[in-house]
Amino acid sequence: MGLAKIIFGFDREDLRKLEEENKALKAELSKLKEENTVLKSKIKELEGQMAGLASELKQAYSIAASLVNEIDVLKNRVVRLEDREEQREAEDKKGDSGQTHDLEETVEVNEEALESYEGDEAEKLVLEAISKGINSPSDIVSYTGLSKSRVYAVLKELTEEGVLVKKKEGRRVHYIMARARAAESPA
Repeated sequence: MGLAKIIFGFDREDLRKLEEENKALKAELSKLKEENTVLKSKIKELEGQMAGLASELKQAYSIAASLVNEIDVLKNRVVRLEDREEQREAEDKKGDSGQTHDLEETVEVNEEALESYEGDEAEKLVLEAISKGINSPSDIVSYTGLSKSRVYAVLKELTEEGVLVKKKEGRRVHYIMARARAAESPA
């Protein structure tokens, strides 16, 4: 044991060992910093991937919700069509018992007159439906594929022009060709 160790509690050998430990710790710290930088980079990359996946998940959810809504609309259409079919069958059975309806007044439209009609395409589709005996607004919507609001606008316009006549049976509304117009041949 040297005098320095006795006086100070350490000597040169202890200092050398401490310096070596310090170098080793600095090297380990440097290595840990590098690993930390790599991990931070990987974390940022994963966060970017998660954001992309979250966006895709939102889009998929939105599409799924839209599809569910479309399925519900189609199911409702099927139910309405089945109900209409049942009503028609019931009306056909009632029709045999002598009941008459204003709808029987529907005038057949000359195909040439319908084709030469100078209205827009929506008006032609609505008139075609009515000429085939499809005369309730909801049935016209189903037949033509036009929106409900467009069909009602066309029906209103054609009624105001005197091309169609609006008939009411209780709560039901039907449209038929006006006799005078149906008899005319549009130029």
